[in-house]
Amino acid sequence: FRPEYRELGRLRYILPSTVSIMIASATFMKVSLTHTTHLLHMHADKMVTIRHSSDCPNIKIGVRKIKYALNSYCNLAFLIPTGWNVGNPPHQSS
Repeated sequence: FRPEYRELGRLRYILPSTVSIMIASATFMKVSLTHTTHLLHMHADKMVTIRHSSDCPNIKIGVRKIKYALNSYCNLAFLIPTGWNVGNPPHQSS
């Protein structure tokens, strides 16, 4: 699934068995979860699996053309509401 999870298997040997591990993914297929839990030496009888839909109708995907240099972050200005100042409370959705 992900090469990085192989490295976590090494970490599992270092940590005491009393330390809990949480793995999360928005795209885990059943075979990937089985493979990853095997790599991390996790046992089904000591594991809780929570599945939740990633379908969020309030989240929209958008694509915008980059106009400014990447290190200026000016292309992200549309994310900050007009008139917002440091210290203002977060915007509340209606």
